[in-house]
Amino acid sequence: MGDLLIDSLQDHLEKVKALRGEIAPLKENVSHVNDLARQLTTLGIQLSPYNLNILEDLNTRWKLLQVAVEDRIRQLHEAHRDFGPASQHFLSTSVQGPWVRAISPNKVPYYINHETQTTCWDHPKMTELYQSLADLHNVRFSAYRTAMKI
Repeated sequence: MGDLLIDSLQDHLEKVKALRGEIAPLKENVSHVNDLARQLTTLGIQLSPYNLNILEDLNTRWKLLQVAVEDRIRQLHEAHRDFGPASQHFLSTSVQGPWVRAISPNKVPYYINHETQTTCWDHPKMTELYQSLADLHNVRFSAYRTAMKI
């Protein structure tokens, strides 16, 4: 996934879905071969070990192909969600070190300070702004205090 460009994620997703559509008819063929093997077994005809290995290999490859295609579609959906046009990935550069922007599982951003090993919900610059405004609470008259905050 790391080699794909963000702009091409949707194209790759469509290609993998098209591949899924192309391999869907193969399921009937694999099922038909399995049915034939079962019919031969019920008639008392034993398949050779070579043919049994080939049949097992066919079923394993079919399952792995299905899993791989579905996994790729899931990865592309996640990448498109996380880095696509609707993502907020570009906001990760809104903070400078030692701060890092992260996203909680419920999609709420929070900030991690790796130097002090702390986290906070407010942006570090907003916290600085709150602190600078709180420092002005010592101004005695409310009109002066409001003017200084503005």
